[in-house]
Amino acid sequence: NQLRPRCLRAVFHEYAHALLHNKAPSVPLPIWFHEGLAQLVAGEDPGSPRSYGQMVNAVLSGLIPPPSEMSAGFSSVADANTARMLYLASYSFISHLIELRDRILHALGMVGRGRLRDRRNSLLRMRRERQCCDASN
Repeated sequence: NQLRPRCLRAVFHEYAHALLHNKAPSVPLPIWFHEGLAQLVAGEDPGSPRSYGQMVNAVLSGLIPPPSEMSAGFSSVADANTARMLYLASYSFISHLIELRDRILHALGMVGRGRLRDRRNSLLRMRRERQCCDASN
């Protein structure tokens, strides 16, 4: 039955909103944060690669605002396609922030283990060797 997974995703989505309100009641979290995180928690994948391209075009053309300028809830948006693009932009922004966080944590881990310094030194050594080879030719 297709209805059960959709209902569970909706419950998790709304539960994420309730959890955010409960954990940070006095913090005015932006709408893109609420909607993006709720979709992520619910396991929703709001778009295909084509949809992502349409969303980027919608932001660039001014059809929808970038996440930093989103202010009102999406339920008041009359056009279903515009609302879908707003949800997709929110999801994309949250996903991007999580990816950046993972990269930063990975880099910090490498620094802590001294591996980043070792990698930097080997890259500098390779660059010097290349410059020597280029100079001799």
